[in-house]
Formats: sequence, C-alpha cells, structure tokens
Amino acid sequence: MEHDAGILGSSVTFNILFDAAIKAGEFKLAEMILHEMKERNLAITRFTRAGLIYYQGLRHDGNGVRRAYQEFVDAGEIVDTLVLNCVITSLVHAGEPVAAEHVYHRMKEMHQRLGGHEVPLLDYKASRDLGRALQRASAEHRHDKQYLSDLQKRQTLAPNYRTYTILISHHASPQGGALERIVRLIEEMQAYGLPVRGRIFMELFRGFAFHGGVRYTAWTTVRLSSVWTTFIKLDEEEMKDVYIAKWIVIWILRAFNRCAGPHTALQIWNEVQERWKPLVEGDAVVLRILNDLHRKRLREPRI
Repeated sequence: MEHDAGILGSSVTFNILFDAAIKAGEFKLAEMILHEMKERNLAITRFTRAGLIYYQGLRHDGNGVRRAYQEFVDAGEIVDTLVLNCVITSLVHAGEPVAAEHVYHRMKEMHQRLGGHEVPLLDYKASRDLGRALQRASAEHRHDKQYLSDLQKRQTLAPNYRTYTILISHHASPQGGALERIVRLIEEMQAYGLPVRGRIFMELFRGFAFHGGVRYTAWTTVRLSSVWTTFIKLDEEEMKDVYIAKWIVIWILRAFNRCAGPHTALQIWNEVQERWKPLVEGDAVVLRILNDLHRKRLREPRI
C-alpha cells in the first residue's frame, strides 16, 4: 500500500497487522510490526496492548503475560472483564492454569465487593463498543489521573460467559480432566444469572471424548447420558444458543464412542437424525466418523 499508492500506514493499519500476525502465530513478524510502530512513533492502542498480553501467552511465557498486563495498567488503560479474560486465556496458553484460576477468583472477589449482582449479558457488538469507548476515554484523559481512577472504579470486573467458557474449555481439554471443577464452574456461572449455552455443552462432550472410557474416571457413561438428555431437552425448548449443529454432533458421537462404544454411539446418531440434517448432505467429517463407528461395530464380539 505504501509503495504502490504512496499512502503511509496509520496506527490503525499497524494495529490490525499486529493482531493478524499474533493470531497466525507469526511471532517474528509481530515483533517487526511492533518495532516499526515504535520507529514511526505511532500510537499503541488499548487493543494492541491487550494483543501483547495474548502474544506472550502464545509464546508460553507466563511472566511475559504478567509484564504485558502491568504495562497495560501503567499506560493508563482501563481494565475491564474483557482484558482480564485475555489474561486468563494467555495464562492457560502459557501452561499456568492455576494462575488463570487465581485471576478468576480475584474477579469474583472484586465483583462481590461491588454487591455481587447478576452479570449483564453483552453481545459481541456491545463488548466491542465498550472497548472502543474505554480506549477513547483513556486517550482523551491520559493526564487526568482522578478521572481515570473514577472510571476504573465504575467498571464491571465480574466473570462473564466468556470467562467460564475459557476455564471450562481448559478443564475439558486433554491437559485438564477435572469434571468436578467444570460442574462447580457451571454452578457459579448460573449463580451469576448466566445461562448454559451450546458452547458449554460442546466443551462437556469434548471432555467426555478425551477423558471417558477409563476405569475409575468421573467421566462416566451415566453422566454423559445425563448431559445428553439435558442438551436435548433444552434444544426442544428452543433455549437460546442451544441447538444441534455439525461440530457438537461430532463431539457427541466421539464422546459416546469413547464412553459406551460404537453401538451406543450409532444409537445416539439415530436420535440425532430425527432432529438434525447436515447442511451439506454427507458432510465429510461426520461421514468419516460414522464409517469408523460402523467398522468398529462390525468388529465387536457378538453375544
């Protein structure tokens, strides 16, 4: 753009490039972009500073996450739930889930000091608009410490749906496995007035697919069946964001295959078919799983 059109990249341009480089895992490119921003004396925005926290997590540097967060605060940026969620995600990526849980507990403590009311449900647009408003406020009142202090005190720092999704996803992952912790997180989430949405069910089915089928595990077939029954009930009641779709079907089949075997998984597939049809007939991933289940079923000993 600069070479062909003679238009210099703005702060916004470089912030977008920096964010894209981080998410693509191109860490050297991200460092080059950040260096170029400093060379040009371009403003580093709130979103770039949050990106630096995430960047350190992807580099598996827990201390780097803490430094980046401290730099965020020292720059006069306003901390809100979105930023703390970024810290939690980054610490999980850095291999420090205990530290991530500590941040979560601090969020709960701070929320309780403010009265412990139900957490407002913000969609993506509302969260984005709030972030932009906080960025403008920090830029316009950079030297007014009292104003920034008062604004910080008014921010909601309570864990939200995204906070719980991050933590539940970790505990359902191969690196986690603590079903009792997931159950507790869901109870705490509901206590804040946050509904159990489809993404939480998908993480639960993922957990059974990873950790079920093992002796003495908490991830039993009975508990999996209970989750399945609850999911179907909410789907039939048309609960918001709880519905049958491709990837949740994939994890449901994998979960039942792992916990109860291919025969039961195929029975569940028959139930799924009564409620859902793939958008593309014969979806490759679903079809591959079904073929695998049929092969395993044929190899099962007949009684």
